[in-house]
Parts: sequence; C-alpha cells; structure tokens
Amino acid sequence: MSCVRSGHMSRSYTCRSDVEEFIRIRVLFQGMDSAQRWVYTAVIFLILGLLVFIFRTPSINQQPHEFDSISFDEALHTQKIKVEPLGFVNQPFFSVAGQRMLVDGEEIQVFEYRNGAMARLEAATIAPDGNMIGTTTINWIATPHFYQKGKLLVVYIGDNAATQAILSSFLGEETTATRRMPPKDPYACTKNSDCIVKDVRNCCGEYLRCANKDYIPNSTAVMEECKRTNTASLCGSPEITGCTCLANTCISLQNGDVV
Repeated sequence: MSCVRSGHMSRSYTCRSDVEEFIRIRVLFQGMDSAQRWVYTAVIFLILGLLVFIFRTPSINQQPHEFDSISFDEALHTQKIKVEPLGFVNQPFFSVAGQRMLVDGEEIQVFEYRNGAMARLEAATIAPDGNMIGTTTINWIATPHFYQKGKLLVVYIGDNAATQAILSSFLGEETTATRRMPPKDPYACTKNSDCIVKDVRNCCGEYLRCANKDYIPNSTAVMEECKRTNTASLCGSPEITGCTCLANTCISLQNGDVV
C-alpha cells in the first residue's frame, strides 16, 4: 500500500492498495511512447542491477581467510594422519593458550592468534637457536622446532624426522626467525642426539663421519681448499654404526668402538 499527500497545504493523505498502485503504474506505462518505455525499463533494470551488486559484493572490511587450527585439523585428517588431542597448555613466553596434541604419535603444541600478524609478531621473539623466547631462557629436553602459518604458531620438541616432514608439508619450513643456525664448529655437541652421520667430504670425495646434525657440508669449498693447498686424501670412509658426544665433540663409532 502507498500513500500520497492530498494537497500542498493539506495534512491529509490518500492511500492506495497494492492493486490500485499496480493499475496506476500500468496505465502510466501504456501511456508512454516506445522511447519513454525503453528509458523507463532501462532505469528499472539499472536499479535492480545496482541492488544485486551491493548485496552480493563482500564488505571492504571483510578479511580473507587465514590458515587456522580448523584448517590444520582438516588438512591432517584429509591425509589420514592420526591426531589425538591432549588438552590445553599455557606457556609463560606466549601470549595465548595453546592446545597439546599427538600427531602421528609425536606431541606438538598449537597456538592460535587473533590474526596472522600477531602470530608473526610472536614468532619474531624466538631466538635463532630456539633457546630463548622474549626474555625467557628455556632448556628444552630435545631440539625445538617452530612453524608459523596464518594464525598458527606450532611448536614441536623432538628429533623425529617423519614428524618434522609432516609439519613442514602443512605449515611450510621452520620460520626464518626460528630456524636453527648452523654451528660454527661442525663437530660440536652437548648430547648424543646432536650427532648424526654426514658426508663431510674430503679431497677424494665422499667421506662419512659423525657431525653436528645442523652442520651443512660444503663440498665445493672442500674441493677448492684441496686444490689451493694441493692436498690429497685417501678414498673411502670407515663403516660407522653409531655416534656419540664425547668432550663436546661428535665421535664416530663402529660396533661401540671409536673409529
């Protein structure tokens, strides 16, 4: 129903029913010539188009979806990776509570922030070796690994290569702020788990020995040094069955004996 004022100076209104209003518009439309009808129709469709655009266009304030705990959980289940929640955890060096969970048998801690910017800001407070976060020094029971993606900051304390591979596949490589730096001494260690067998190269080529797990051998630099000093090496390397850390140095073992 629509109502119109009866006169310029009058306060009374005349109301028409919807049927009467439709008849009035139809008569008005029939009284137009073809050009007027075309303009009238075009204006109506233009108004309808604008209304559709306004209601279907997302708000400029709407934020794009960021990777969160739901995304992470769905990704893990899609790949049929076993996940078991263990409850919540509060760490004094993080500003939000986290969730403990087992991923393929290894415990991780997942901290979700309000947005990705806050997660990245928190990740930036972690020292390169992972042993200090903000002003807090931590003595981890194993190697710390940190991953940041979207709203998440994920912590894994351990040395399981399969778990690290799973986390990297969903969360990307360990963040720049938290990636462990290569040691200055390639054979330095503080515990047995710091040492693994690596091809450290010599002037003949491949040479296996126990070294720090974070050491990255540079075969090009080794060969250049061999040429510069005109040094030769015996080819081949001993069979290594294990590694140990003695006097803060990685030592190669063969059936329990030092090589």
